[in-house]
Amino acid sequence: MMEYLSDLRLFCEIANTLNFRQAGEQLGYSPAVVSMRVKRLETITGKTLFLRSTRHISITEEGRELLVLAQKTLDLTELMTLDRQRLNGGRISGQVRIAAPHSFARVFLLQPIRQLHVQNPGLTIELLLDDQFTPLVREGIDLSFRVGEVRENNVESENLIEDKRILIASPDYLTQYGEPRRPADLKQHLILSHLHMKHWELTGNGETVRVPLKRVMFCNTGDYLTWLAVDGAGITMKSDWSVRDYIERGQLQHVLPDYTLGEQRFVRVVTPRREVTPLRVRHVLEVIREHL
Repeated sequence: MMEYLSDLRLFCEIANTLNFRQAGEQLGYSPAVVSMRVKRLETITGKTLFLRSTRHISITEEGRELLVLAQKTLDLTELMTLDRQRLNGGRISGQVRIAAPHSFARVFLLQPIRQLHVQNPGLTIELLLDDQFTPLVREGIDLSFRVGEVRENNVESENLIEDKRILIASPDYLTQYGEPRRPADLKQHLILSHLHMKHWELTGNGETVRVPLKRVMFCNTGDYLTWLAVDGAGITMKSDWSVRDYIERGQLQHVLPDYTLGEQRFVRVVTPRREVTPLRVRHVLEVIREHL
């Protein structure tokens, strides 16, 4: 029985990496053993699980169906052996894949991931940093931290912290170009903005003002916009939590502090909808919560 469970773990690892050699290295198997175990699993199920060529590997539709069942089986097995894991010192093992924006990972994930890595030698964390949304189910993500709305099926989400968006600029920039006193003044300033954003909607002082963006430098990465602002390149919009440390160090200054941008939003944790959430995923989330 345990041998077949290890075959399923290997199968899930290959499905996640789409790389036989890499999956084998993760679990301590030679390439020959990996091939043998995959063939054995295909023989038992009577299905072709992967399509392989010299340069490419892809999972078949039958393989995707087995992947869902395999993950459920491994999750249930982990739950059944929970007491034994606690007797072994409560250390967590296995792999957890986390997706997050760069700025969120910089502010909130450095310390908890370091703690998890030190305390759980058998735990492998894959951190995918991208300011764009990474599809959870398709990419095999266990935890995703997202800002704003969640538009994806078969997932569950929970609000973690409020995402208050503010305008910031460096003191040097404001000394050179002057500090805007009202939203209309922004039309005369150098603007740093996310791609495809055509206007900023500011709310404050009993009004909502839509400011068209002119003289704009666009970028697709939030942290780089922050670095540009620190360097004095212009005014940009950022989540308050993502630039709080820069403001406290005096590298950035809150512009138009009586105004916030857009509607109320939250940073959310998003997880795939599962019958059983693996212990390792629950533990990782609990540790991250403590640091939030």
